[in-house]
Amino acid sequence: MKSSKKPTYKDLEAEIAKLKLDSTIQKETGIDKSSIPQDFENSEDEQERKVRFLFENITSAFVHAKVIYENEKAIDFEFI
Repeated sequence: MKSSKKPTYKDLEAEIAKLKLDSTIQKETGIDKSSIPQDFENSEDEQERKVRFLFENITSAFVHAKVIYENEKAIDFEFI
C-alpha cells in the first residue's frame, strides 16, 4: 500500500489477505518473497501458481458462473 491517502477497511482487508497468502506460500515453498525479482512476482506463471495454491488449499467456496451449452450439452462456463 504505497498511497498517501488513508486506506479503507476494504483496502486493509485486501492487504491482510495478500500478506497471509504470501506467508502461506513462503511456508509451503520455502521461498522468501524478498528474494524474488519484482517483475517475476507479477508474471503469469507466478499468478497461476498463486491461484493454483489458493484453490488447492481452500476449504470451501462458491462460484457464480454462466454455463455455456452447445447442442444441449454443457461445454464451458464463464465467471460472472
